[in-house]
Amino acid sequence: MSRIKGLTNTQAKALIKKYGLNKVETQGKRSFLTIFLSQFKNFFVYLLTAAALISFLVGEALDGTLILAIVFLNALFGLYQEWKADEALESLKRMMVLKARVIRDGKEKEIDSKYLVPGDVVVLEEGGRVPADGRIIETKVLEVDEAILTGESIPVSKGKGDEVFMGTLVVKGHGLFKVEKTGMNTSFGKIAEKLATVEKEKSPMEKKMEDLSKKLGLLGAFSALLIMVISYFKGLGGVYSFLLAVSLAVAVIPEGLPAVMTMTLAIGVREMAKQKAIVRRLSSIETLGSITLIATDKTGTLTENRMEVKETFLLQKRDEKAQELLILNSILCSTANLVKDGVGWSYLGDPTEGALLIYAAQRGYDIAYERGRWQVLEEEPFDSATKKMWVKVKNKSDGREIYFCKGAPEVVLKEAKEILIGGRVEKITQREKKVIYEKLDDWALQGFRVLAFSYKEKKEWVFIGMVALYDPPRKEVKEAIKKAQEAGIKTVMITGDNEKTARSIGQQIGLLQKGEIVLTGNKIEELTDEKILEILPQVKIFARVSPFHKVRIVELYQKLGEVVAVTGDGVNDSIALKKADVGLAMGKTGTDVARESADVIITDDNYATIVKAIEQGRNITASIKRSIFYLLSCNTGEVFSILISLGLGLVKLFTPVQILFINLVTDGVPALTFAFSPVDPKVMKRAPERRLSLISNERIKKILWAGFLSGVLTVVGVFTFGQNGFLFKRAVAFSTLVFLQTFIFAYIWFNGQFSLERLRKRTTKLFLFTFAFPFTIQFIIMRSEALASIFKSSTLSPALFLILVLYSGIIMVGLKLSTKL
Repeated sequence: MSRIKGLTNTQAKALIKKYGLNKVETQGKRSFLTIFLSQFKNFFVYLLTAAALISFLVGEALDGTLILAIVFLNALFGLYQEWKADEALESLKRMMVLKARVIRDGKEKEIDSKYLVPGDVVVLEEGGRVPADGRIIETKVLEVDEAILTGESIPVSKGKGDEVFMGTLVVKGHGLFKVEKTGMNTSFGKIAEKLATVEKEKSPMEKKMEDLSKKLGLLGAFSALLIMVISYFKGLGGVYSFLLAVSLAVAVIPEGLPAVMTMTLAIGVREMAKQKAIVRRLSSIETLGSITLIATDKTGTLTENRMEVKETFLLQKRDEKAQELLILNSILCSTANLVKDGVGWSYLGDPTEGALLIYAAQRGYDIAYERGRWQVLEEEPFDSATKKMWVKVKNKSDGREIYFCKGAPEVVLKEAKEILIGGRVEKITQREKKVIYEKLDDWALQGFRVLAFSYKEKKEWVFIGMVALYDPPRKEVKEAIKKAQEAGIKTVMITGDNEKTARSIGQQIGLLQKGEIVLTGNKIEELTDEKILEILPQVKIFARVSPFHKVRIVELYQKLGEVVAVTGDGVNDSIALKKADVGLAMGKTGTDVARESADVIITDDNYATIVKAIEQGRNITASIKRSIFYLLSCNTGEVFSILISLGLGLVKLFTPVQILFINLVTDGVPALTFAFSPVDPKVMKRAPERRLSLISNERIKKILWAGFLSGVLTVVGVFTFGQNGFLFKRAVAFSTLVFLQTFIFAYIWFNGQFSLERLRKRTTKLFLFTFAFPFTIQFIIMRSEALASIFKSSTLSPALFLILVLYSGIIMVGLKLSTKL
């Protein structure tokens, strides 16, 4: 690239004030009023409103007022849930920051793309997204995928003066462009401005929730009809029977469950982001908990991605010409750039190329000066299929033209016909190749990554030498692999590196055990799918593979029934990322193409973070299941309480207002609290649930048992403690049902385990508040004659109140509902 100064920082700040931030504004977060009004667009709200009006018409003004008050309170509760869920999802969007390499004050640096302004000069890299509209000012090989704007799937070649547009993807090459339009003035911004609404993606879990809601709606309607018919024939009157049926229908159907689920997902995803895993698609949460196999890259994921040149190899150690050509190759055959900081050198671009530039700088080479001496005539960027890159340059002073190539040793050696020895070019012999391969094997056994270098001035490629780069394994990876194994999750390494290098790293991190196989890309090409499927369970490492091999590997594992998560960072990895059940893009080294194709972005490129993300995915799913279990257990408890009391002649034991109040106070708040429950330490000790079922047949039995038990214990409590008249019986029934549901909440929160250690770890301030809240409200109601009369019941003495609490708690806990999820 030529020496371009770009804007100054002072100019950029002034232009930001003039043009604003480089952001495309999409439909904003819904307002309080919009969300609040949406709470009333509900069939059951219409029913309750009708019930309130009927109450006013028949002279039951108090009932009508209370029903409307509960409708309003429920709307406020729904407003809070949905507002917080929207807020959490918006905060996640803000984490998805697009970076741009910009030249300012003559120096290249990386900034958030929202700070780009017209006049900025931006570096385009293969796999990156164009961050604004502008024109190409310098390039040799550049192809851009503009399908996002034009729908045309074939990449477009770009030369000097051609336009590039925000949001399009660089699929080949690199170059410089000058920004002309930013933000809403870009082509992409104008399209976004015309979009009236954006459809939100529905995850499989949300679709299952919709299906569950429909089934519960039918169940609620049937239950309500049954209660209404029984009540009517019991002589309770049409109005009372209707109000009770409507109240019960509202209680049976957990209308707040979608909001609870959304908020649980949002909170969980926000926690994942804090742990450096950003979820791009909520649908992947469900699949994360079901992962049975992680197919991971080596460099940067299992290793630290802290590349440094450890050794160099020249056939003659003190060959000055070979050393100079090797370093010149490293400088010119590269798209990376060095940045001088207070401590030393850092780089922008590929870590391997960055390590080579640092190596050159440490030996006194001025990178900018060397690049200024040479003009780039042609270039072929690195391709993971060919495993090499090359560039043709011309010396500006003497007109000398030379090709430089670097890549995998076996590829470079295969093409090289000559070799540099002692400053002289000679034909390469088998003896020399043997020495080179011996060195290559030695380095591979040490876990080094090896690159070979060659050049060409005449007809043949001349082998220069090799460098060994070392990227140490991450310290936490070994423990993370063990943790994944305990969770029933297999791990395999897929790398483009040498078989021996991959084997060495695999052994160091405990991935490769005795008897397990390393399969190379060449072997994959030789074998049929059937043969590979036979040995696949024994393979732990795939070495020297291309992205096309990667796709095939993913497909074969899926044929074996594995639920596969695969990592990727390059353009060609996008196919495998899309094919996998969960695509995991690398946030540090990953290209924008890879990130767009992925479901989750791992911002620190760390394998251990992947395992944490799976653990969090399992915990999110478990929290949603707990909420569903709790709500349905409480709702069926209300149905059974009414059915059993009617069957035993206890007519009008519950009033419609009591049922609605219980639904609001003891159902909604605790269900939401499960979103904040502590993680289950044993969640990674269980095998993956390959297919998520929100309510399994076993869980349905538990729900029915919990509901039936609540109904029986409520009526038993009435006969045992309600001896002072009907209003007293109603007070006992009302309070007992509230207490039983609160203890069910505690039982599910602690998963049926009440050891001191369990209590200590899972007792949070939020749990204590949620658990105490219903008791406190109920005590206030039952001690106030005015409030008790609103619910058409008598007051309770503190002693009896305490007895009912102990009765509900001791029996509920003692019977052990087996509510483990």
